[in-house]
Amino acid sequence: MSLAARLFLEALRFDLEPEDAVRRRAERALELGVGGFVVFGGNADLVATRVAEWRDAVRHRLWIASDLERGPGQQFDGLPELPPPAGLAACPDPLAAARSAGRITGRGARAVGVNLVLAPVLDLDVDPRNPIVGTRSFGDRPDEVGRLGREWIEACESEGAGACAKHFPGHGRTTVDSHDELPFEQKLLKLLEHWVKHNTDHAVTYRNWAEKAKANGMSEVASLLEDAADASLQINDLFRQASASATGG
Repeated sequence: MSLAARLFLEALRFDLEPEDAVRRRAERALELGVGGFVVFGGNADLVATRVAEWRDAVRHRLWIASDLERGPGQQFDGLPELPPPAGLAACPDPLAAARSAGRITGRGARAVGVNLVLAPVLDLDVDPRNPIVGTRSFGDRPDEVGRLGREWIEACESEGAGACAKHFPGHGRTTVDSHDELPFEQKLLKLLEHWVKHNTDHAVTYRNWAEKAKANGMSEVASLLEDAADASLQINDLFRQASASATGG
């Protein structure tokens, strides 16, 4: 068993494979020490039973994740399926709709043992050529998308399931399906330049927080913040190289 395996979540496809095949795949992944699973499809009661078995089989905490952009019924038979984000945004009270959808999703996720919901989509629906975002988005206005996304996330997490906004750094302006091809964002250079300009400041901020954590006796937190500062500077160097390469400098 490798600690590095904890960084991986194995995909389990109840929607594509026989249950016995899924069980064998899960058992082998647990032997290797994976951090958890991304679960697709299946009857809600069956999935809840299997998740409980997987948790009992290991000592470390398992992340059980699932794509639930349209509610728990998007994946699990027997649970409610909801309108996509565009439908929520079109409701007379979109904030209330997003809040209700988040709660229903979080509650349904926990019912089957899912503790990490891979939603909501916070990409902007700004390019009609985009084949992958569409109704998965709350809309084309950043402020409104952010407002509805925050409401959805807070409601989902109030039910005990973590939420994961996606897709960083943004999928709205791409014109290919990233499931099949590698998208290229035309504004990448500006993103790189912005990161290079501001990332050193982030590192300084992390180090300041680390000093405050040390002063309050929080040595483990301080160590994490110092690591974050180092990583921030390393990423800054990589982005400088990429920016220079893109401009021929």
